[in-house]
Amino acid sequence: MNKYGAEKVWQMETLISILVGSVVTWFFSWRYYAKAGKELQEETAKLRQLNELLLRGLENAGLMKVARDESGQPTGLVIELEAHIKAMSSMSAKLD
Repeated sequence: MNKYGAEKVWQMETLISILVGSVVTWFFSWRYYAKAGKELQEETAKLRQLNELLLRGLENAGLMKVARDESGQPTGLVIELEAHIKAMSSMSAKLD
């Protein structure tokens, strides 16, 4: 094999190594992120369920009211205010 043939073989080996390394790296990265995404969705579902339980508990205890949409999902808090005003006034004057 001449000098140029050996160089071409070396270039092809390098290119194939880079391609194989890239595919392997992509596969394991994709697998990790897919697993992490699934775990995140599961955790989010658990947290939503817990939040709903807490909101219903506080609402049933009369500590707060929750605004809900047509499907029953919480959209915010209802703030109710009540005020009582009592006033007195007195006046006096002295005429000279």
